[in-house]
Amino acid sequence: MKYGKILTALMLALAMCLGLTACGGGNNDVDNNDNTDPIQTAPPVIEGAAYDSAADASAYDEYYGLWEGASGAECDTLEVSATEGGMYFTFYKAGEIAASGSAQVIEEYGKLYFFNEHDGCAYLAQGSATELAIESLGTYAISSSGSKSADEAFADIADVWYLDGEKDGLSCIVILSDGQWGLGERTEAGEDFTTVDRGQLEQDPNDADQYYAHSSDFEGVTYDMRTTAEKDTFWWGGENDTYLRQANSQ
Repeated sequence: MKYGKILTALMLALAMCLGLTACGGGNNDVDNNDNTDPIQTAPPVIEGAAYDSAADASAYDEYYGLWEGASGAECDTLEVSATEGGMYFTFYKAGEIAASGSAQVIEEYGKLYFFNEHDGCAYLAQGSATELAIESLGTYAISSSGSKSADEAFADIADVWYLDGEKDGLSCIVILSDGQWGLGERTEAGEDFTTVDRGQLEQDPNDADQYYAHSSDFEGVTYDMRTTAEKDTFWWGGENDTYLRQANSQ
């Protein structure tokens, strides 16, 4: 009789343990199935990405300047300047513009992207304000001559300037922070610009709005260049062609 009572007690205890284990298992299933959204993985290339020109651009000034292509980079140099909503990238290969467009962080991924105007795609840019690896274009490092600590006598006019303020026009002039310039032309809208002349700027010591663009391609050739006091427009050459900053161009 005693043996039967002990056996019954043991069976009841075992049943209670099994019940508790089942309950515990149920709770674990609930805990392991939370509703946390997965982190969005930044794609290397985004086709048709929309650039937000109204975004805050105050955090990008440390990137401005001239960058040099590392070994294996698709281009020789990268010029980074200010624009609405972010930065403006201009890539040069053998002295000609190979790619250009704006750059900013896409909030959805929390990553910096270069919006290439030449193909309509946005390319992931990873790194820091001293070295950037840009998808399909390679790695670029800030150069000692292009950094903010170096001579930036022409930083206030460093930009891409378009004839009559027309981005689809036939001419543009690129000015770097150190005063190097390049004149690009094309025969019709949609084509890539071809560099037809380049050289070095000189500012008139007695007139802050007067510059002289000395050609390095054509001996003895110098173009007059005069800006507005606001540095948002300039007149170029003997014909006084009008050029506007890319941020003010359509």
